[in-house]
Amino acid sequence: TSFYKENPQDFYQTAAPSARDLEEWHALRIAYQKGIPVIGVCRGAQMLCAFAGGKLAQHINGHQSGIHPIATYDGKKFEQVPSCHHQMMYPYETEHKVLATVVNNHSNVYKGLKEDEADMFVKHSKLEPEVVFFPKIKGLGIQSHPEWAEHSDFVKWCNEKIVQYLYSK
Repeated sequence: TSFYKENPQDFYQTAAPSARDLEEWHALRIAYQKGIPVIGVCRGAQMLCAFAGGKLAQHINGHQSGIHPIATYDGKKFEQVPSCHHQMMYPYETEHKVLATVVNNHSNVYKGLKEDEADMFVKHSKLEPEVVFFPKIKGLGIQSHPEWAEHSDFVKWCNEKIVQYLYSK
Protein backbone atom coordinates (compact mmCIF):
# COMPACT_ATOMS: atom_id res chain seq x y z
CA THR A 1 0.00 0.00 0.00
CA SER A 2 2.91 2.37 0.57
CA PHE A 3 3.71 2.29 -3.17
CA TYR A 4 0.41 3.99 -3.96
CA LYS A 5 0.29 6.02 -0.75
CA GLU A 6 -2.70 4.36 0.93
CA ASN A 7 -3.15 2.93 4.39
CA PRO A 8 -3.64 -0.81 4.83
CA GLN A 9 -7.31 -1.74 5.11
CA ASP A 10 -7.14 -5.20 6.63
CA PHE A 11 -4.86 -7.98 7.81
CA TYR A 12 -3.73 -8.81 4.25
CA GLN A 13 -1.80 -5.55 4.00
CA THR A 14 1.12 -4.01 5.81
CA ALA A 15 2.18 -0.37 5.84
CA ALA A 16 5.81 -1.12 4.97
CA PRO A 17 6.82 -2.97 1.79
CA SER A 18 8.34 -6.42 2.17
CA ALA A 19 11.82 -7.28 0.94
CA ARG A 20 10.18 -8.98 -2.05
CA ASP A 21 8.13 -5.84 -2.79
CA LEU A 22 11.26 -3.67 -2.73
CA GLU A 23 13.16 -6.06 -4.98
CA GLU A 24 10.33 -6.25 -7.52
CA TRP A 25 9.86 -2.45 -7.45
CA HIS A 26 13.58 -2.02 -8.12
CA ALA A 27 13.40 -4.50 -11.04
CA LEU A 28 10.43 -2.60 -12.48
CA ARG A 29 12.32 0.69 -12.17
CA ILE A 30 15.29 -0.75 -14.09
CA ALA A 31 13.02 -2.22 -16.79
CA TYR A 32 11.23 1.12 -17.14
CA GLN A 33 14.48 3.08 -17.36
CA LYS A 34 15.81 0.72 -20.05
CA GLY A 35 12.51 0.55 -21.97
CA ILE A 36 12.16 -3.18 -21.36
CA PRO A 37 8.57 -4.49 -21.67
CA VAL A 38 7.24 -6.26 -18.57
CA ILE A 39 4.50 -8.82 -18.00
CA GLY A 40 2.96 -9.23 -14.56
CA VAL A 41 0.68 -12.11 -13.60
CA CYS A 42 -1.63 -11.90 -10.55
CA ARG A 43 0.52 -10.26 -7.86
CA GLY A 44 2.82 -9.06 -10.65
CA ALA A 45 -0.13 -7.38 -12.39
CA GLN A 46 -1.01 -5.64 -9.14
CA MET A 47 2.59 -4.44 -8.77
CA LEU A 48 2.58 -3.15 -12.37
CA CYS A 49 -0.64 -1.27 -11.68
CA ALA A 50 0.88 0.43 -8.63
CA PHE A 51 4.14 1.15 -10.49
CA ALA A 52 2.19 2.76 -13.35
CA GLY A 53 0.42 5.08 -10.90
CA GLY A 54 -2.71 3.07 -10.19
CA LYS A 55 -3.70 1.38 -6.96
CA LEU A 56 -5.44 -1.73 -5.67
CA ALA A 57 -8.73 -2.68 -4.20
CA GLN A 58 -6.99 -4.21 -1.20
CA HIS A 59 -9.58 -6.86 -0.58
CA ILE A 60 -12.35 -8.17 -2.81
CA ASN A 61 -14.42 -11.31 -2.69
CA GLY A 62 -15.67 -13.67 -5.38
CA HIS A 63 -12.39 -14.31 -7.22
CA GLN A 64 -10.96 -16.97 -4.95
CA SER A 65 -13.11 -19.74 -6.44
CA GLY A 66 -10.51 -20.68 -9.03
CA ILE A 67 -12.37 -20.21 -12.35
CA HIS A 68 -14.52 -17.50 -13.92
CA PRO A 69 -15.38 -16.20 -17.40
CA ILE A 70 -13.56 -13.27 -19.00
CA ALA A 71 -14.65 -11.00 -21.87
CA THR A 72 -12.11 -9.16 -24.01
CA TYR A 73 -12.26 -5.71 -25.59
CA ASP A 74 -12.06 -7.37 -29.01
CA GLY A 75 -15.21 -9.44 -28.51
CA LYS A 76 -13.91 -12.77 -27.29
CA LYS A 77 -15.24 -14.64 -24.28
CA PHE A 78 -13.39 -17.31 -22.33
CA GLU A 79 -15.50 -19.37 -19.93
CA GLN A 80 -12.85 -21.23 -17.93
CA VAL A 81 -10.16 -18.76 -16.88
CA PRO A 82 -8.21 -19.70 -13.74
CA SER A 83 -8.21 -17.01 -11.08
CA CYS A 84 -7.39 -16.89 -7.40
CA HIS A 85 -6.91 -13.46 -5.89
CA HIS A 86 -8.31 -11.26 -3.16
CA GLN A 87 -6.91 -7.95 -4.45
CA MET A 88 -7.74 -6.21 -7.73
CA MET A 89 -6.03 -3.73 -10.02
CA TYR A 90 -7.59 -0.26 -10.03
CA PRO A 91 -5.84 1.43 -12.99
CA TYR A 92 -8.32 4.26 -13.49
CA GLU A 93 -6.07 7.02 -12.12
CA THR A 94 -3.26 6.36 -14.60
CA GLU A 95 -2.74 5.87 -18.32
CA HIS A 96 -4.03 2.40 -19.17
CA LYS A 97 -6.07 0.30 -21.56
CA VAL A 98 -8.32 -2.43 -20.16
CA LEU A 99 -8.07 -5.38 -22.54
CA ALA A 100 -10.28 -7.84 -20.65
CA THR A 101 -12.74 -7.86 -17.75
CA VAL A 102 -14.79 -10.39 -15.89
CA VAL A 103 -18.06 -11.11 -17.68
CA ASN A 104 -20.13 -10.17 -14.65
CA ASN A 105 -18.66 -8.65 -11.52
CA HIS A 106 -17.91 -11.29 -8.91
CA SER A 107 -17.30 -9.02 -5.94
CA ASN A 108 -19.48 -6.93 -3.71
CA VAL A 109 -16.62 -5.89 -1.42
CA TYR A 110 -13.93 -3.43 -2.56
CA LYS A 111 -11.91 -2.59 0.56
CA GLY A 112 -9.34 0.11 0.07
CA LEU A 113 -11.30 1.99 -2.59
CA LYS A 114 -13.13 5.20 -1.84
CA GLU A 115 -16.91 4.96 -1.88
CA ASP A 116 -17.26 6.59 -5.32
CA GLU A 117 -14.55 4.28 -6.72
CA ALA A 118 -16.27 1.16 -5.37
CA ASP A 119 -19.61 2.47 -6.63
CA MET A 120 -18.24 2.25 -10.17
CA PHE A 121 -18.45 -1.53 -9.77
CA VAL A 122 -21.33 -1.84 -7.31
CA LYS A 123 -23.82 0.74 -8.60
CA HIS A 124 -22.64 1.66 -12.09
CA SER A 125 -21.81 -1.79 -13.49
CA LYS A 126 -18.22 -1.05 -14.49
CA LEU A 127 -16.66 -4.46 -14.99
CA GLU A 128 -13.71 -5.62 -12.91
CA PRO A 129 -10.44 -5.46 -14.91
CA GLU A 130 -8.55 -8.68 -15.60
CA VAL A 131 -6.00 -7.74 -18.29
CA VAL A 132 -4.63 -4.19 -18.46
CA PHE A 133 -1.95 -2.59 -20.64
CA PHE A 134 0.07 0.27 -19.14
CA PRO A 135 1.66 2.06 -22.14
CA LYS A 136 3.89 4.46 -20.21
CA ILE A 137 5.80 1.62 -18.57
CA LYS A 138 5.27 -0.91 -21.38
CA GLY A 139 3.62 -3.29 -18.94
CA LEU A 140 0.92 -5.89 -19.44
CA GLY A 141 -0.88 -6.93 -16.26
CA ILE A 142 -2.81 -10.20 -16.28
CA GLN A 143 -4.77 -10.56 -13.04
CA SER A 144 -5.82 -14.15 -13.67
CA HIS A 145 -3.53 -17.15 -14.11
CA PRO A 146 -3.01 -18.15 -17.76
CA GLU A 147 -0.15 -20.41 -16.66
CA TRP A 148 -2.75 -22.61 -14.94
CA ALA A 149 -4.71 -23.04 -18.21
CA GLU A 150 -2.30 -25.00 -20.36
CA HIS A 151 -2.90 -24.71 -24.11
CA SER A 152 -6.21 -22.91 -23.72
CA ASP A 153 -7.64 -20.29 -26.05
CA PHE A 154 -7.15 -17.75 -23.25
CA VAL A 155 -3.41 -18.51 -23.19
CA LYS A 156 -3.26 -18.04 -26.97
CA TRP A 157 -5.12 -14.72 -26.65
CA CYS A 158 -2.70 -13.56 -23.90
CA ASN A 159 0.26 -14.49 -26.09
CA GLU A 160 -1.22 -12.46 -28.96
CA LYS A 161 -1.61 -9.45 -26.66
CA ILE A 162 1.96 -9.81 -25.42
CA VAL A 163 3.21 -9.59 -29.00
CA GLN A 164 0.73 -6.86 -29.99
CA TYR A 165 1.26 -4.55 -27.03
CA LEU A 166 4.78 -5.24 -25.85
CA TYR A 167 6.79 -6.22 -28.90
CA SER A 168 5.14 -4.55 -31.90
CA LYS A 169 6.43 -1.24 -33.16
